[in-house]
Amino acid sequence: MAAAPTRLLSTDPRAPLGKLLRLQPPDLVTMGLEGGESPVLSGAVRLLSQRRAIWLVALHVQQQKQECWEILDSHSRAIYRLDGVQVVSPAEMPDEIDALPVPEGVHRS
Repeated sequence: MAAAPTRLLSTDPRAPLGKLLRLQPPDLVTMGLEGGESPVLSGAVRLLSQRRAIWLVALHVQQQKQECWEILDSHSRAIYRLDGVQVVSPAEMPDEIDALPVPEGVHRS
């Protein structure tokens, strides 16, 4: 039996995210917007609240790291470096992260 295709959504600052989200929710979202990541995350409340998609985010500015941490943390996302090590504070945010949904009922330390 063939596996179901993965739904992908690539964020583009010129594309209204709300319009893109009328599609079926994606399994994976990638972002590398050179400083525009937190506004996209702020506008993706519905997608983040669905607790489904994995987010791969490239961050290059310390202010964006802090803002993205706050947004992802407020939506129960566990944040990891690409080598799989969990990031436990905004000060540890590397330039590229995975943000995974924390399953319902699981408490983060």
